[in-house]
Amino acid sequence: MKNGIYIGMIFTFFFSCKEQNQNNKTKTNTSNEANISSKDSIINLKIEKIDTVFISKNFKYKGKLKEALKWVDKFGTHIIFTCENFYYSDFVNETVNIEIDGKEEIIKQETFKQNAEIFCYHYKIEDNKYKLVWKIYDKSLKCPMDAIAFFINKSIEITDLNKNGIPEISTMYSVSCKGDVSPNELNLIMYEGDQKYKIQGTSLIDYIENEKYGGEIHQSDNFNNDKVLLNYALKKWRKNIKG
Repeated sequence: MKNGIYIGMIFTFFFSCKEQNQNNKTKTNTSNEANISSKDSIINLKIEKIDTVFISKNFKYKGKLKEALKWVDKFGTHIIFTCENFYYSDFVNETVNIEIDGKEEIIKQETFKQNAEIFCYHYKIEDNKYKLVWKIYDKSLKCPMDAIAFFINKSIEITDLNKNGIPEISTMYSVSCKGDVSPNELNLIMYEGDQKYKIQGTSLIDYIENEKYGGEIHQSDNFNNDKVLLNYALKKWRKNIKG
């Protein structure tokens, strides 16, 4: 009887050790898979800032350089930078109707206008040359009031939210023509490869307690195809909507 119990204990110990070894192997494989996933994640890429001298030497652009970044992924070496061209003005000949001595007359007059533009360029190095991948351009031209065009501070972000190995590049900016404290027009642009996503709307202003103005939002239909990208874009939008 004692021999039977002893043999049973040996078998129990043997299978217990075997099962533990198999579990350890499974854990090791899972750990390796996690390491590979983390290593290949574009979020972990080193993003470098580029100085104005380098951009001025290698690229043509208008206005003031705001932000310039460089990174390397499996598709190559990339450079992205933003510029703002503010408040250059001109005189425009306009025809207006005025009333003189009770009579309406048409006269021509020179009207002062303001202009503002934003630019965002994405280049990739191919055959030792800079090739334009895409460009964002928007403007407020011939504005009779205040022309507004600016990027949200440090709004360029490079991610791989859906883990498909294709980086998403997103930025936000405002372009408006106004002469009061009304909400600004806002835009969020995201590129994933050659796929472009967009959110348009207005900033949100608190005039008095419990009274808000603006906050409109309209998203492009293709955002519905990837809820991960949409949720990220909406979070970025809400973070910058006030102003």
